[in-house]
Amino acid sequence: MDTLFKYTQAGKTPVHDTFCTPGKNFQDKGVGYKLPRGAKPFQPYKCGRKPLSPKTWKELRIDEYIKTYPRGLVANLTVFAAENKAMNFACGMNQFCSAGQLCSPISGRAWWVLAAVEQANMYFNSLFTAIGFASSQAKAIGAELVKDLYLQDAKKKYRLFQSIAMVLTMALAVTAMIAAVVFMTATGTVAFAVFATAGAMIAIAQVTMILKAQAEEIEAGNQDTFTKWSHYEGHISEWQSKSQTELGKRVKDMVEYPISSHRGLFGLLEGGEYCRNNQKQDSNDMEKKMTRILTIRFANQILRAKKGFITIGEGCYSKGPNGAFSLDEGWLSWCDKPGGLMYNVIYDDDGKSGNQFYNARLLVEKYHISVEYIVKQAVECSQLGKGPDYDPYADGKNLPADENARCVMNLPVCDTRGAGVRKMLKHHTTVKACRVAGGIKLP
Repeated sequence: MDTLFKYTQAGKTPVHDTFCTPGKNFQDKGVGYKLPRGAKPFQPYKCGRKPLSPKTWKELRIDEYIKTYPRGLVANLTVFAAENKAMNFACGMNQFCSAGQLCSPISGRAWWVLAAVEQANMYFNSLFTAIGFASSQAKAIGAELVKDLYLQDAKKKYRLFQSIAMVLTMALAVTAMIAAVVFMTATGTVAFAVFATAGAMIAIAQVTMILKAQAEEIEAGNQDTFTKWSHYEGHISEWQSKSQTELGKRVKDMVEYPISSHRGLFGLLEGGEYCRNNQKQDSNDMEKKMTRILTIRFANQILRAKKGFITIGEGCYSKGPNGAFSLDEGWLSWCDKPGGLMYNVIYDDDGKSGNQFYNARLLVEKYHISVEYIVKQAVECSQLGKGPDYDPYADGKNLPADENARCVMNLPVCDTRGAGVRKMLKHHTTVKACRVAGGIKLP
């Protein structure tokens, strides 16, 4: 492997690195690439106004310009900026560099490069902030739900949530959503940051994957709920720390590595996805929506961890609304109309039916998650025929901002009117009948 050089600061003595191999187009002792044989020379360009878009980036052949920049395997961003009249162009975490207007004073293709760097730098900083938001919200919401929905002195062996992997995946998904809304195009139609991550979200996803693999499922044993939650909270904090560290490394590479290298500007900007007329948007509305989605998803995981599921039956003749069972007595029960179908959220209590939930009223009145919402989400999701564990958002890549999106909550559904379930109910508990004849799957 050929040895390359990089500068950590302009004018400093280069240090050896071996991160890529120049190959046959390598020129003059490892300081740059040449255009491939037969390639057309660059057309003169200085101050012509063009739309900021990947299309223009390709028309101006900016990728080739960066890759074949003189001494591009030596010069880093600081050197490149100084050579093109961009003095004090300081990018990095908590730094915001600006290319200004074309030809004021930066001109030609260099301006397009630095304008894209400006966008990438702002995106990385926004992503860093989004990681902190996702982490803090996950910890705050999780702690509050655990405090409200579990007996604090309980010693029973159970999980607080279905899995720590879910908690980390949700944090990753929220990060992507917040960062995306911060950088919408001027028309508001394309959240390019979702796909133009240039390794940033990939690095964070890798951290998430590693931590999920390492994380122990908290089978509480004799620990109280506070101690159990602290395990989850610790994993979330570790996710935040490692994700922000990886992001910081990517930004450092952007600044310090030679611009023609894959770890420098060439690899970061290739394709021109950062070359867009982006306007930084207010993320407050999206943050509120993501807080709501996190709350609902956490609540769903608590119900799943408690082996919760939904039963459908007849008999809406009780004293709750439309004949449902009473929320005051701990039931999560809903009837579509008086004398109509009854939907109950129950759980497997060591083979028996658990009908009352601790602080059920708080789930409905404090967190505004109605039984009707839980039921309709689960039933509509089950009608897709993809199984009781179907979760279209499990990979963290497409978390919805709309709480009414399909399958935000998903509990197994057991229709007790079915012949097989009805027959088993004569001699067995609802839990067993639904597990065996109803085909539901519980943790």
